Amino acid sequence: MAPVSTVDQLTWAKTVFGEARGESQEGQLAVAFVPYNRAQISGRRVGQECLRPWQFSCWNSTDPNRPGLLALQKKDLTAYYLLIDQVLAGIFDPSHEATFYHTLAVSPPWSYGKTPCAQIGHHVFYRDIAPYVRHES
Repeated sequence: MAPVSTVDQLTWAKTVFGEARGESQEGQLAVAFVPYNRAQISGRRVGQECLRPWQFSCWNSTDPNRPGLLALQKKDLTAYYLLIDQVLAGIFDPSHEATFYHTLAVSPPWSYGKTPCAQIGHHVFYRDIAPYVRHES
């Protein structure tokens, strides 16, 4: 995984806010792990994973909350930076190495026939879904 820059941290914090601000701290932490877990596999920056098209709905141009998300600054996201610090420090991953999730309100086609690895709050988490499949070395 590439180093985590200050721009990556801001994008990552905004992503967790945009995707999980109504969840418990555990739920927010689990959501924070998903782009991190993806970056571990892909070698991309965490911020790049957050901004990949159609991956995290808060960044979709059609999301009504996106303008507010774009306006957020570091000072608005203190709690989310603390979550990121925990991820980077190696805290237990409550998502169980998930690389995908969805809310209980939707059933995306990629989840059909897949077994969740965790459910926390309103989010269901999955791992080992292409292209984010871990290969043992």
